[in-house]
Amino acid sequence: MNKNNPLHQELTGHDPIVEWILPGFIPRGVLLCLAGVPGAGKSYLCYYIGMAIATGTPVLGMTPGRPFQVLYFDDENSQSDRVQYERYAWNGLGRPSLDTLTDNFWSIPFALGNADWAERMADHVEEHKPDVYIVDTATPACNIQDENDNAEASRIVRQLRELTQITNPVSTGLILKHAKILTEEGDYTIRGAKAWMGQVDGFSYLIRHQSRPSKDGLAATRLVPGKTRAFGLRNTINIHPRRQGAGIVLTGNGE
Repeated sequence: MNKNNPLHQELTGHDPIVEWILPGFIPRGVLLCLAGVPGAGKSYLCYYIGMAIATGTPVLGMTPGRPFQVLYFDDENSQSDRVQYERYAWNGLGRPSLDTLTDNFWSIPFALGNADWAERMADHVEEHKPDVYIVDTATPACNIQDENDNAEASRIVRQLRELTQITNPVSTGLILKHAKILTEEGDYTIRGAKAWMGQVDGFSYLIRHQSRPSKDGLAATRLVPGKTRAFGLRNTINIHPRRQGAGIVLTGNGE
């Protein structure tokens, strides 16, 4: 028996295989992708989840084990939209500790988008040492020239995966992508190169329910697993938004 072979420890060890950042959804050290059609609510959902993770606040029936460092690269939303999402999320989560939140959650708007986007990201990752970094959305942030080019997509996925290795322990990347509806089947698929779906560790869709939005524009959605490997989202989460004071509360399975 060769105990120098790492396989020996991998098969006989009793340490947990994965550390959960958000149990049942976000494990540490992977690259995840969240896709949805424009206007489905991807950005707000990720601000909401990101602030919950940063403060250890329960969210959508899942509870972070502790507060984690979160770095949000926003190359999608204007300053006014971004700040409004932040306020909606903080108030909707019940105003968790502002000290904890400002220590752990950093929003970096429109810092990427050029040919050197990966180097710029690396600088921010090295500075903040996040447990989770969020990229909203991949096409503008990662300077994608041809959404349908699988070779370009593969290169970008590889660069994003390398960024998870900068920190110790390794971080998790959550990458937002646009989706499209397959009208004949009524299903969803990613917009552009299929290499994204093939090479990331987990893939989920944010899908609006068939019912119309309420008068204030809020709409029920569901978070649907599209691809899951050993660990990740396996069950659909139905998300129900409601206004509460100056915030928007997202309730889901388990709450």
